[in-house]
Amino acid sequence: MLTNAHVHFKETFSAADFCGQTVCFCAGSAEEWKRAAEFTRVLNSADIGTCVVGGGSASGEGRALVSAGLHPWSLVPGSVDATGGAANVDAQLSWLTELLAHNAADVAAVGECGIDLYTPELKAALPAQLHAFEKQMELAARYEKPLVIHCRRSIQYFFEYAPRLQKLPSVIFHAYPGTLAECESLLWRGINAYFSFGGSFVQKVGSTQNGEHPEVHGAQKMQTVVIRGGKHAAECVAQLPADRLLLETDAAESAAELLPAVFRAAAKLRGGSVSELEAVCGENFRRAYGL
Repeated sequence: MLTNAHVHFKETFSAADFCGQTVCFCAGSAEEWKRAAEFTRVLNSADIGTCVVGGGSASGEGRALVSAGLHPWSLVPGSVDATGGAANVDAQLSWLTELLAHNAADVAAVGECGIDLYTPELKAALPAQLHAFEKQMELAARYEKPLVIHCRRSIQYFFEYAPRLQKLPSVIFHAYPGTLAECESLLWRGINAYFSFGGSFVQKVGSTQNGEHPEVHGAQKMQTVVIRGGKHAAECVAQLPADRLLLETDAAESAAELLPAVFRAAAKLRGGSVSELEAVCGENFRRAYGL
C-alpha cells in the first residue's frame, strides 16, 4: 500500500482518489480541520467500489489521519506585529490549543509548523515564527504527539532545538530541504527524526521510450527525474537509512495521481523495487505517527 506522509487537504479531493493509499492530511486552521476530519471519517468508514477503504491494515490502524498546526506562512507581518506579537500568535494558536484539549485522540500530529526564512517578509516575522514553533513543541510534548516540521533556510534552528525535539515521540521533517550530513547530525543528536520528500519531487517525468510505466498522468516521453531541493534531496532519498525515509505529495492538486510517480522515482534512486519501498515507507509511516 502506498503511504502519503503529508498532504494538504483540498475540497477537490474525493474519497475514491485515495483508494489503496494511507495518508496523513494537514490542517492549518479550525475550519480546515473540520473539513479534513470529516473527509477522513468518510475514508475510514466507506467502501468505494471494490476497494475497501475502511479497516486499515492487519494491525488495525485507520488509513487516513489528520495533523493540525499553525504554518509559519500564517505569521507574516500583517497577521501579527513585526516585533513578534506573542499575544497575537497565542490567539492564532487558540484553535489548536482547544482542539488538543478536547479532541487530542483525533489529532495524529502537531504541525505542520516550523521556521521559513525564504523571503524578506518571512524573515521579518522570525520572532513570531519562533514563538509559534516553541508553543507547538510544547503542545506536542504535552500531548505526546509527533511534530511535523516545515524547514526552509532555517536548519540551524532545529539543531539549537535538538534537546527539546529529542523528547518528542517523533519528528517528521516534511519536504526536507537539507543535506544528508544534516540528516545524520539531527539523528546523532538523539532526535527520532523521519525525513519526507515529495510535492515537487517529480517535475519532469513521462513514459519510457517503449510506452511502459507512465510516471505522470498525461505525460508523453521519459525526461528527467527532478527532486525537490536538487541534488541534496536526491542524495538523501538515495542514501538515507531505509528506516528514516517517508514520501509525500505536500500541496499538489493531484495528490493521488502524483504519489505513485513519487514512489517510482524514489525506488529508482534507491535502486530497489516499488513494492519494497512501499513496505519500508509503510512501516516508517506507522512508527512515525505512532500507529
